Amino acid sequence: MKRALLMAIGLLFVASSGFAQIDSTYAGLFTDEAHTIWTVSSTGFTAFTMYIYWLPGTGGLSAVEFKITAPSNVILSTVTANPDIVVQLGTITAGASATFGSVCEPQGVWVWTHHVACFLTSTAEGMIELVPDPTAIPPFLGMSTCELGNPLYPIRKFTNICLNSTCGIGTQTKTWGAIKSLF
Repeated sequence: MKRALLMAIGLLFVASSGFAQIDSTYAGLFTDEAHTIWTVSSTGFTAFTMYIYWLPGTGGLSAVEFKITAPSNVILSTVTANPDIVVQLGTITAGASATFGSVCEPQGVWVWTHHVACFLTSTAEGMIELVPDPTAIPPFLGMSTCELGNPLYPIRKFTNICLNSTCGIGTQTKTWGAIKSLF
């Protein structure tokens, strides 16, 4: 009985440390290097830069896996990878994995993996999104830490880029069905 109790406490400890890691890892798309803006408004043809940022948890960051989707009124042009990335497989629009060099990116510091020159060609509303890499088996959106064995953790999306809208939903103008569909 004593062994079973100790085993259960040990499993809870291991599980709770894994959950703490998952809760503290984020990724987001931004339109500024300070990672504070995620909207673009256009009255016609507008150029902007999209930054893909990651916020590592306690295990740091060694690699990422993701895909970017964009509506038809967005042209994704020149893609620049962070110079600390030593290996990248795939493309950001088909599914990519990117690995940093021997230095582990630290906990709690936003790290960019790519920035992309983009063009918004109309005033139509839309969203550029960070989604799971469909080339991974199974499809995955997340990061690998610098912990022993480089375990993979899913991330929480912090932001997408909202085009000609705030990506918000107002309860005054939307139906209850539209609000429920968010969850």
